[in-house]
Order: sequence, then C-alpha cells, then structure tokens
Amino acid sequence: MTEKERIGFIGLGNMGSRMARRLFEAGYALAVYDTDVEKVRPFEQQGVRTAGTPQELAGMADVIFCSVPDDAALCEVVTGLSGVLAASDPAAFFVNVSTVSPATSRDLAKTARPRGVSMIDAAVSGSTPQAEQGTWSSSWGASQAPVSV
Repeated sequence: MTEKERIGFIGLGNMGSRMARRLFEAGYALAVYDTDVEKVRPFEQQGVRTAGTPQELAGMADVIFCSVPDDAALCEVVTGLSGVLAASDPAAFFVNVSTVSPATSRDLAKTARPRGVSMIDAAVSGSTPQAEQGTWSSSWGASQAPVSV
C-alpha cells in the first residue's frame, strides 16, 4: 500500500467540514484549519491534526484544499501575514473550492507560482448533501468533473 498524500483543509463551514470529513474517512493524513476554533474541535477529537494558521497548515500538507466564503478571505488565507505563502516550504498544490471571482483566483495563482505553488480553481457545485456523500462536482476550467471521495 502506498502512502496517501498529506492533505490540508482550510475552511470548515457547511461545505468544507463535510469535504474534509470525506477526505479523512478515505484515509488521507488530514490537517485542518479554521478561524473558528469551535469548527476545528470535532476534527481534533477524532485525531485529525490541527493548525493555528494557514502558514502552519502549509507546512503540514502536500495538497491544500480551501473552502472560504469570499475573495477577501481567500486572499488572506493565501497572502496574509500568516497565510499559506508565508510558510518556508508551502504545499505544492493549492485547490480552491471556494466560490470566488475568477480574477482573484488568477491573481493569486500568479502570486503563488514563483513560490513553487500551483493553484487550481475548482469551484464546487452542489450543496451539503453532495458534500456529505462525496458526490459534488467541481468546475475545472470549462468542464465539470464529478468528484468521488
């Protein structure tokens, strides 16, 4: 059996918490972060590693998924003082599953590239039942790819 990638998940709201749980249940080495520590506690109680900042999480993961409410939150998570790009060795892949402006996603990808971080904009379609079941769809460019986790 090969070791699965270390996954980080930022944003444990309605969608993010369910997506993160599916990844954990699938056996990935998961670490989580949310600005609301109450949202982190259920994961911590199940043995999931937790981070105090996105920067700390970036050092704990090979791939980071991010589900935050808006463009400002995404920018803070990526480029803030304690953001993902502030890590000395940030994760190689950042998958944004938030619904944010394409222009913001493109700008952040340009900022991340020199640090060796590839950013993928994969806005999610579906709602909490699809996230719980692992059957949400993500838009990757012009195509929709169903996700099963």
